[in-house]
Amino acid sequence: MSVRLNLSIIVAAVLLLVFGLVAVAECSPRGNGDDAYYGNYRATDGHMIGVDQFINDAGDRVALISDYQSGIVRQLFPISDFEFVMGPGFAVQSPAELTVRFVRDGRGKVTGVSLQPTGGQENFAERVPLAQQEVVFANGQVRLAGTLMIPATKGPHPAIILLHGSGPLTRYSFGPYPHFFTSVGFAVLIFDKRGTGASTGTRLDASTGDLKSPPATYYPDDLVNDALAAFRFLQGLKEINSREVGVWGSSEGGCSPHRSQRTARTWRLLSILRALWVRSGRRSSIKRARV
Repeated sequence: MSVRLNLSIIVAAVLLLVFGLVAVAECSPRGNGDDAYYGNYRATDGHMIGVDQFINDAGDRVALISDYQSGIVRQLFPISDFEFVMGPGFAVQSPAELTVRFVRDGRGKVTGVSLQPTGGQENFAERVPLAQQEVVFANGQVRLAGTLMIPATKGPHPAIILLHGSGPLTRYSFGPYPHFFTSVGFAVLIFDKRGTGASTGTRLDASTGDLKSPPATYYPDDLVNDALAAFRFLQGLKEINSREVGVWGSSEGGCSPHRSQRTARTWRLLSILRALWVRSGRRSSIKRARV
């Protein structure tokens, strides 16, 4: 499969922006549990809805609903175990504009979602199959834990790695983007930043300031090498087209692919939304810019 970013994909990605080195892998199936609702749903041909897990600035775990056609992204507020409402703003619950009911089959598997606009006609969106695996890959002694999402379509697939901005961010910090990229045919790798979540290592970035015992490396070289470890991990998977692996990053996450591309000519697809760093020894100095 050849990666072609057409205008509709680029426009949709912009609209969704409403909020602002040897790899060793371990894989295991992802359980259902609280993750049962997250994924993509097809309302009609060409019209997809995404539901994502998101950890907000307050550290709360919430659900987001994204309409890839309109670019609307809103928080879902639970009113029962299977029913949620969406309000008129990103984190505004009322007045409710949409009621979302998840539908299960006789075995308890989520098969779709009912979308009921207030005062409007109910629509049904069918669940889109998606394979997910818990993975661990390594950058030296640091073990990076994440989730790999692979479309159910025939592979090998092009793949994209999502990189964090500054702060103690996990794989659930990317809002609607993970499932958006799977909806257009990418396998997607998201992982907990080093020193965060289930990943080991010391986190040194724009949010940590000076550490009492800083690592014997320059900022942001560790983050760059983590990105390269993710790249090499994906290259070794039979489900992935090793010649079509790209990266998406915003804020500080836009720095790592920029540097690794200059040093290793690595990425097939490079998407940087904003921010560049200035390398200054063990102390971090960030200058923001649009690129």
